[in-house]
Amino acid sequence: MVKHIYAPIVKGKQYDLKAIGRLQAEVRQLIKPLIELPPTPSSKSTDIHLNEFVKNLTKHAGTGNMFIDFYGFLPEEVTNDGTLATVMGYELLHKLSLHVTPVYGLVRDNEVWNHLGAIVKLHKRGFCFRLEEDDLEEDVAEETWEAIFTRSAQIGIDIGKIDILIDLRDVRLASVDEKIALITDFMTYKPNNVTFRTVAIAGSSAPKDVSVIEKDSTGNVLRKELIIWSNLREDLAVGNSLIYSDYGVVHPDFAADNLPVGGSANCKIRYTAGKNIIIFRGHKRAGDPGQPHQLAEKVRSHPKYCKPDYSFGDEYINDVADYTSGPGHLGNWVLADMNHHLTFASMQIARLNKKLTDVVTQEEEDTLLDALV
Repeated sequence: MVKHIYAPIVKGKQYDLKAIGRLQAEVRQLIKPLIELPPTPSSKSTDIHLNEFVKNLTKHAGTGNMFIDFYGFLPEEVTNDGTLATVMGYELLHKLSLHVTPVYGLVRDNEVWNHLGAIVKLHKRGFCFRLEEDDLEEDVAEETWEAIFTRSAQIGIDIGKIDILIDLRDVRLASVDEKIALITDFMTYKPNNVTFRTVAIAGSSAPKDVSVIEKDSTGNVLRKELIIWSNLREDLAVGNSLIYSDYGVVHPDFAADNLPVGGSANCKIRYTAGKNIIIFRGHKRAGDPGQPHQLAEKVRSHPKYCKPDYSFGDEYINDVADYTSGPGHLGNWVLADMNHHLTFASMQIARLNKKLTDVVTQEEEDTLLDALV
């Protein structure tokens, strides 16, 4: 039985994982996060990178329902003993009694597919195919569906225990109508008598950095992935069985290695409200220790702030605004921004699933998407 309504793609780093672990219980049960291993840094071995990921996952994200994708491992990447890194990852999680839904893409390392059947049986949580745009194009759509059924048979899993996640990645500059048409056309090739456990649509409008907003100002970034999902919900006539997915407030290609160093980073708070991510941008942290407190006060004073008891992230903003907490570092603010977003998006999708119907007008839909409660 499917219990989740939201499958956020979350980077498998310490503070992103803490954002999951700090969710309120009623919110956590609505979410089945897809936790994605970042690429192995050049400064670390595969074994160290994997062990740090697993340690952070078990320590900070809890043991709730989740997808795990060892996305960051290169094809044929192996651990010190010669085991395929992806295979070792799932085996290690099982040894720690962390049972997850494995995730893999059709065009990744073919050798891994030879092991996925055993992994699926080990975890007993089904399997998720992660598709990307290249898998959806008209000239390959039929081949993609054939590959899904062939691989399903290879790993010995029933269709009813399979999840499909269509990952559009960066949609900030994309045409909403074109993405909707791409997915709608792709789904027409699916046999009518086939019903998967879930189908999720993922995308991200989050910018790579805050340069899209002027310094010391506030601006909105439209969550196009939300609009794509809401339209597809009607166009595909699947109602509540279409799962919403996004990357939170983080760009899909964000990498910790690209972060500014120390005080050269710009202060910012990313706050999800309605169909927008509101970005409160300051300036360089160096030389202005009070700046995070001032930005937190701007968020707290904003009419779309959700009050301290709404989420851990909102409480943190309130404490920083009150100077009862320090200004925090970059990791603290990733935790706060993501925790608020995960909470807001979960409650938002739960509300939209109840209120969006086939007869809703475009104006009514826009009002529902932009609502806070």
